[in-house]
Amino acid sequence: MLAACDKLPMNGNLDGMWQLIAIQDNTTSNISDVKSSRLYYSFQLHLVQLNNGEAYAHFSHRNDSIVMYDWFKGNLNNDKITDPTVLNKFGLYELRDSFRVEVLTSEKMQLRSRKATLSFRKF
Repeated sequence: MLAACDKLPMNGNLDGMWQLIAIQDNTTSNISDVKSSRLYYSFQLHLVQLNNGEAYAHFSHRNDSIVMYDWFKGNLNNDKITDPTVLNKFGLYELRDSFRVEVLTSEKMQLRSRKATLSFRKF
């Protein structure tokens, strides 16, 4: 008899690495194509990581809502991020940002906050 030790994704289709491909400003409707900037989000368990360790935070995912909070720099000192502008290139404008999940499949994700709509592709 064989037993498997694989863990199922805790967050369903959200778990894994996502490439940010576009940021839409919700106040002006301007869309920035950021695909060539190589900006990545990785979701696993209760942590989100940006660009393989540039920054990370806790997040909660319930139904059609994601909240990201408690941002830290990606170094061994675990320096807390206190200036949200360092996260702006990722479409994040608050240190505690709430998103509505508009689309989430195994290949595509779209998140909408008060200030921006972020479009991703699974990487």
